[in-house]
Amino acid sequence: LHLGPLCVGLDADYALSAVKADLAQLKVSRVDLVLLHAPCASDATNAKLWRGLEAALAQNLTRAIGVSNFDKARLGALLKAAATK
Repeated sequence: LHLGPLCVGLDADYALSAVKADLAQLKVSRVDLVLLHAPCASDATNAKLWRGLEAALAQNLTRAIGVSNFDKARLGALLKAAATK
């Protein structure tokens, strides 16, 4: 899931819908991994998007979720809000 750096107005529903759209485009029912490629400017938005990825995981749309390019502070903030770690 690749998002712009500001990620204005994005939430869990957006992230889950994006995963579903990508699966439809790929013509598969599940992928191995979905990543938040880079953090948004807001920790609250990152947490909302993570909840969407957690929903995708719960719905068996992906085997794993993760992040990349998060610094220690952003990762720490996300871990505080995350149910899946």
